[in-house]
Amino acid sequence: MKKHGGEFARLMFVLSILILALALYSCGSDDDSEGAEGEGEGEGEGEGEGEGDGDEDGEEAFEVIPPKREKHEHFTVVWLSGTPREMGRQQGELLHEELKAGIEYIQSDFGMKYMVEMAESKGIMDLAYANSFESVVEECEGLVETAGDVGWTVDQCLALNFGDVLVEFLMEAMPELPEETKAKFLKMLPGCTQMVATGEATTDGRMYHARGLDWSEIGYMLDNPTIFVRQPEEGIPHIYIGFPGNLSPYSGINAAGLVVNSNEADPLDASVQSLEGRSHVQVVGEILRTAHDFEEAKAMIESVGHMSTELVMVSDGNNNRAGVFEMCGKGVTVRELEDDVVYMSNHFVGEGTSEMDKEPIPESSDVRYQRLEQLMPQSGADSLYGNLSPETLIGALRDRVDPRTHEEYGLDVFDNNGSIATNGALFQILYDPAKRFFWVAAGRPLPVPQNAFVGFSVDKLLNLPDAEDVNPAVYE
Repeated sequence: MKKHGGEFARLMFVLSILILALALYSCGSDDDSEGAEGEGEGEGEGEGEGEGDGDEDGEEAFEVIPPKREKHEHFTVVWLSGTPREMGRQQGELLHEELKAGIEYIQSDFGMKYMVEMAESKGIMDLAYANSFESVVEECEGLVETAGDVGWTVDQCLALNFGDVLVEFLMEAMPELPEETKAKFLKMLPGCTQMVATGEATTDGRMYHARGLDWSEIGYMLDNPTIFVRQPEEGIPHIYIGFPGNLSPYSGINAAGLVVNSNEADPLDASVQSLEGRSHVQVVGEILRTAHDFEEAKAMIESVGHMSTELVMVSDGNNNRAGVFEMCGKGVTVRELEDDVVYMSNHFVGEGTSEMDKEPIPESSDVRYQRLEQLMPQSGADSLYGNLSPETLIGALRDRVDPRTHEEYGLDVFDNNGSIATNGALFQILYDPAKRFFWVAAGRPLPVPQNAFVGFSVDKLLNLPDAEDVNPAVYE
């Protein structure tokens, strides 16, 4: 491994590794076809075309939509189908120019260029190959077959899609940094917010799931918000909400009406990590492909090994179940709905795991959790309980109030760690799991939370019979 003198250079190197791994794995075309859910000129190889067979449980067969891309508002929507390798090849073709821009972004940063070298020197790439789902490796191989000409390699793709584990393990392997430097570093860590409400907590008794994905002002992600409609040869069709190169999702919903999103957490130390298990972002993708309900998702999470610290929220509108999974190498805690609400930021609060992540709680995560406690439960100081609806949950995602002072930050504030909406939001999403609708705010201008939430229907994207149009089409 190359060495670079000076504390500042070392810090920049570490920060760049983190930015790459979490921003481009987890936490545009000139094709302006009318509507992502209508007809349009397709692109790609046409692999996977034909009738779907359904699964062994009698799931209804569906006609696979051939690979193509369309524009819907400022989103690129990409349809993929077939085997993992085929879907990787299709992404490499359909998003070739965007993936080229991604490589240029990586190459423009000193530290990013050396991430794979660092992972290899510490043996982490060996762990990535040994512990990744075979389907993820195959999809990376397929992507490189069609996007290798612009610089993508299988090692690079897999490193990005094993990023939750890679970053934690690299940080443990780095030399001790002064406390002042660590404080600066902690401000760069990702932060996300999620909340689910149903029953007595909502105006209509229905379940809604709200999610904010926060990071920093990363132009590549702001410029390329992408909806992936994935139709696997084996498994449940599902949606990833992300950006080009995103093979292991932060955020998604499947055709069974199951929503799964991940939030990063910080480990207490290496004792809560494991050399065997799975990447949690890869697990999110596997749940979306295979799980029909909350119980099946829970069984998978409890059966796999956990290499790093992470939180995942699962909501199942068909069965009115939702919960937070707090996970690390030492154990898992599940926090299900309590009085019809459940919420999380980026630290553990469960009885079995609350002492397994970083102490003290990072300020940003603590502040956002405090605000959720004011907004979500019936006893909260500014409780929305009983009045929670799509509109009020979007309002909560847009909330710019510091819970400690009740100061409301202006729209010029992008990332000050002081409120739910001023934490560097890159994506904000509202789901109606039972109806399989979702609305996304992403892209420019900043701040992202003030942008319109553009609606999508999973059934429409999959062209299923009797599919309902998303209603409303947009939340302003």
